[in-house]
Amino acid sequence: MDRFSPVAPAAVRIMCLPVGSIGSIAFKTVVDRLQIACSIVKLEQLELPPDQEVLLSPKVNPEGSLFLSYTTSATSEHEQQLSPYELFREPLVVLGIATGISDDVAEGPAQLKQAAQYLRERHPRVVHRHLLLLQTSQDGLEAGDNVTRISCDQPGEDEFKDAICKVAARFLVEFSTYAKALQASPNVQTPGQTAKAVRKAMWLIGDDRRPASGSGTATPTNDTGLSSPVAEGSPRPLPRNLQSSPPRQSVGSPPPSTSFDEIQRTALTRSDSNASRGSSGRGKRASSQDRTSVHGFGPEISKSKAKDRGKARAGIVTAHIHMMAGQWSDALRMLTDHTNVARKLNDHLWHAKGLEGIVVSMLLLAWAHLSFSVPFICYPGSEGEGHTKHRSKLSVNLGTDLWPADAAYQASVRRLSTSLPDLLKQIVGLYAAAEGHLELPFIVVAEAKIRFCEILSVLFKAKGELNDETLNYLVKRAPSLPPTAITAVAGLTRGSVAGLLGEAQPQHDDEIALIDHIQLLTGVYGVYSTLGMDRKKGSILKDLVTMLTVALNQARKLGAAEAGIHPAASLSMQPSVNDTFAAFHRSGGIDAMVDQIAQVFGIDLMPRRLSDHDHHESAQSFATWRPFGADVLRTELLSYLIALYEATLDPVGVMRLESSFLRSCVPCAALDSKPRPNENVITREEQFRHAANIARTAQVYAIRGIPNITADYWDPFLLRAVDFAVSETSHSLVPREELGSKVKVDDRPPGYPLLYDPNAKRANTASPIKHVLVRNDSTVCVLTLQNPLDISVDIESVHLVTGGGEKMRLTTEDFNPVSLGPRCLQQISLPVSPTVSGEFDIIGARIKIACCREQFFPIISTPWAASADLLVKHQGQWTPAARQASQSGPMPITSTVAVHAVPAMPLLEVEHVSAEQASLMLLDGEHQELDVVVRNVNSACPAVISEVAQNNGLLWLRSSKRQEAGFAGEEEIVVKPGETTKISFDVQGIAGASQTRLDLYYGPSPTRTEDCFARVLRIPLSVTVDATLQVHHARVEDVSETAFALSFDLANCWHKSLHYSTLVRNDQSSGEDGVLAPGKIVRISMTVQRWSRSDDKLEKLSEDIIRRIEILWRTFDDARFGRVNLKSLALSTSQLEVIRGPLHRLTMKVVGEGDEHRVGSFVVVRARLRNDAKKNSGPLIVELHLPSGERHIASIGVLHRILPSVQANSDIEVEFVVCPLLAGSVELRMIAHDVKLLGDDERGESWQTEASLVLDVGEKVGSR
Repeated sequence: MDRFSPVAPAAVRIMCLPVGSIGSIAFKTVVDRLQIACSIVKLEQLELPPDQEVLLSPKVNPEGSLFLSYTTSATSEHEQQLSPYELFREPLVVLGIATGISDDVAEGPAQLKQAAQYLRERHPRVVHRHLLLLQTSQDGLEAGDNVTRISCDQPGEDEFKDAICKVAARFLVEFSTYAKALQASPNVQTPGQTAKAVRKAMWLIGDDRRPASGSGTATPTNDTGLSSPVAEGSPRPLPRNLQSSPPRQSVGSPPPSTSFDEIQRTALTRSDSNASRGSSGRGKRASSQDRTSVHGFGPEISKSKAKDRGKARAGIVTAHIHMMAGQWSDALRMLTDHTNVARKLNDHLWHAKGLEGIVVSMLLLAWAHLSFSVPFICYPGSEGEGHTKHRSKLSVNLGTDLWPADAAYQASVRRLSTSLPDLLKQIVGLYAAAEGHLELPFIVVAEAKIRFCEILSVLFKAKGELNDETLNYLVKRAPSLPPTAITAVAGLTRGSVAGLLGEAQPQHDDEIALIDHIQLLTGVYGVYSTLGMDRKKGSILKDLVTMLTVALNQARKLGAAEAGIHPAASLSMQPSVNDTFAAFHRSGGIDAMVDQIAQVFGIDLMPRRLSDHDHHESAQSFATWRPFGADVLRTELLSYLIALYEATLDPVGVMRLESSFLRSCVPCAALDSKPRPNENVITREEQFRHAANIARTAQVYAIRGIPNITADYWDPFLLRAVDFAVSETSHSLVPREELGSKVKVDDRPPGYPLLYDPNAKRANTASPIKHVLVRNDSTVCVLTLQNPLDISVDIESVHLVTGGGEKMRLTTEDFNPVSLGPRCLQQISLPVSPTVSGEFDIIGARIKIACCREQFFPIISTPWAASADLLVKHQGQWTPAARQASQSGPMPITSTVAVHAVPAMPLLEVEHVSAEQASLMLLDGEHQELDVVVRNVNSACPAVISEVAQNNGLLWLRSSKRQEAGFAGEEEIVVKPGETTKISFDVQGIAGASQTRLDLYYGPSPTRTEDCFARVLRIPLSVTVDATLQVHHARVEDVSETAFALSFDLANCWHKSLHYSTLVRNDQSSGEDGVLAPGKIVRISMTVQRWSRSDDKLEKLSEDIIRRIEILWRTFDDARFGRVNLKSLALSTSQLEVIRGPLHRLTMKVVGEGDEHRVGSFVVVRARLRNDAKKNSGPLIVELHLPSGERHIASIGVLHRILPSVQANSDIEVEFVVCPLLAGSVELRMIAHDVKLLGDDERGESWQTEASLVLDVGEKVGSR
């Protein structure tokens, strides 16, 4: 039973001891089963011999029960001195659990006797000693009165209950003897110690007459005490503190306090009696001034009053014995009588003890549904008006003949519920009273306050009324109280209970043992839990952690001192690895306590992991990381928790708390590229110390054979980006559908083609880039990692994780451990190769940090920071409203990297280039040969070169026909695995070129349908081009309808003479040869026939004339030759129009026979209009212009003609009739041009053409 249970004074403490060769596991198992199954024993189950009548016979009150509290620790000397004032603290029964007793008739009894002697020598003060014998066989030794035998072959609960019933029956027999002896005692000692105020005053004034401090009890010097008789029937000797001695009694004590305010104002000292000071010596037994006796009273105190006080004290102790024996009704009656006497005699401490016993008895009677009445002594106040009103309010004690039994029971429980708050306050005030300069030890008062606060807290949660559920919780601690809404109760508030509980919290100046300090803190914590005061509960847990750490370190030092080793070496003295793992798994209680502390103080703890494989892998949950509170307080508390786990030798807990410590120090954010100063809570030295503690713990346990002691990495935002390095020149991949296009992927201009794109910066609008990898080929992956701490972090291994499961994997090749620098974003290179082909996404990476387990980290590509809860009431809460408020803010966006793994492909490398150092020395227009040798380094896959391309027109592939580099399908070149092939090219020098590149596009042979990518081998070449012949100052003249004249200057810019020759394709007559000295210029003229009449663009005409005209040059030794590049021949737009000729051409001729025309004859002039455009012309007009100012010729009809249209590439004719009037030469001129009709807005380009004709007119025939 819990020592802070409200009914703890009614429990019988049984100390269990191992006897013989029983193992620790078997002993612990038996004790655990006894605590579970045999904590409450009903008196009706106990059997006594029919001829044996005892004082505490179970037959008197069979409805009662025995509460048994099993323990394996011995009672301290301080607790022994509190008996019999608090009899429940001292073990009354010693239960030896033994195995290995021989079944032999000769050896068995001797071993049993030896075991009994062992128990008697070790514990002579107990009431009863019993031996629980575990045997495998049914037939064995005959068990005596103090020996009970059970089978150890999976014993059931019934066997244990039967055995404990025998132990309890025998205990009641001997407990009756003890009760009779105590009842006959004339006096009982009150335990006490010098009051704090008195000690402080005496220390200040330095009075030599200061009474001795310490306990008011005398430590027994002999072994006589509460020991059970060796032979049955022998009387049990009385304890020394029950012997007669002259008392020192204080008089004139103030009345007891009945409220919390009066408790704090209670006087701590009392004046001693003058007669007492005169009747005893000053230094004689100064610590026993509160004893009562029938002899030796002073003249101011009558002997009868002292005798009554002694009998009242002995009666209260005897009543407690009846209560512990299950005689609750008798105990209530006896306590009521004797407490009244103590109250009248102003014996405050015993008055309080009696009232507490009455409360416990009534609670047990109410729990057992037995009838009882609340005594008048439990009502507050005196015999005045207030007491009368309170009694009339509560004391509704009607006869059972008028009320049913259950109604009377309910009325008593209701009166008890109403009386408890004031009654418990009164008891607390009485406990605070003192007798002279003595007061009760702090632990007695503190534990009583905790027990009272437990009752008040349960009563407060039950809205001021006791019922079966709350009574069952108070007595048996099961089941737990259901959560209910806390409401105000008349006369009882949560603040008043918390105030009383705060007085029970021990301080450092209370001078109590460390174990008592810890136990009191646990009791205070339990009451705060019942009240639902999480903040105060967390504060108590913080103090509890500190005290537990001190206690564990002290125990460790003592153990090391007993073993003769240094305390620091005790870690290596663990028995085995299995025992260490068992200790790890048994630390659930500490973990639960630590979790509660963290929840109260806003600390986000890492989950506890016993290995690297006991958890479900998933992405980090960022929504739950909502720390709150002061950073300094969190770090300080985490340091205390780390010290606690170090004291418990729990490396898993140490790793967990160290990781949580470093996690609480870094900002909860995905940082940007510019970390801000002073973002971390602790200094760099403190960070280094905690990181070193992680490494030291892992190293120590690795040496001991436990390699899996690792920590969790504290920053879930470790991985910030995943990208792939730019492929090498010989490793580039291009889609096959782009082969043969004029513009390759890498030659396209960068950037978005639009001047302004409103969606360029909008999230999730850009299509993700898909990286193309080749199966089984190594590719460099670049990972961007962040480190927010001020210390370096060592990365041991990195493995990329794909979304395709185990099938799609990226194998890491030759990764070298790297160190991540402090407070930075750092990129590391990771060679990877896909093992299968297909499309998948990279969702994160599994990264192994030094001394940390391998963890999965998602890709957090954008900066993000956690936002604190907007409402303070949501901080640290796990309600749905709080979770919804915490998750309402923006969450970190996890990214993925799209990857397309193509099947295995060959790999070509350049083995040899005929140009030395891949450098070409050329003259402008010169032609040279270039040979390239490539090798297929793939040992399994043949390669086929499907296309060759270059970027500036310098290279031509040498084949059966002269072809510019760039082909597909007709002349594929296959390179077998491990073999080489030679490819020949023609190179032409072009002025201004400095470099060129040869691209060989290849893939696997034969080409498969799933091969959607090809590889490109890029061969860069450097070029140096010197000038030779140059052309400039071009001039174009129209010669005829079918030809034009072209002339230009040809200059020699080289340092040697060159032989040149000019020619026009398809016209050998226009050629010209010659020799041009260095620096000389020659004018070249040629007539060129027009090759087409169309409305093509003028730029095309410029390219056509460059192709039709060739200027070749060569040196005199014919070692070098080439062609002049006519691109430098700049032709203007007007010159190009002359070359092209007019699109609309008009011609005139005379229709008729002969060329002679006479005066007065009619001459028909025919005009032909030719349309060489590719589209029909619009409406047009043809006008005939006669000489003006002279009347040499006349016309018949109008001088103009309007025509509708002329078809494309066709002509039209129109005729005019004129009559010469005078002899001589007459010039006729005709003009044709387009016209615009009314309402025609879509008019093309305007044009106009003209022609002229000269008529020779002779004299009229016969005019001479």
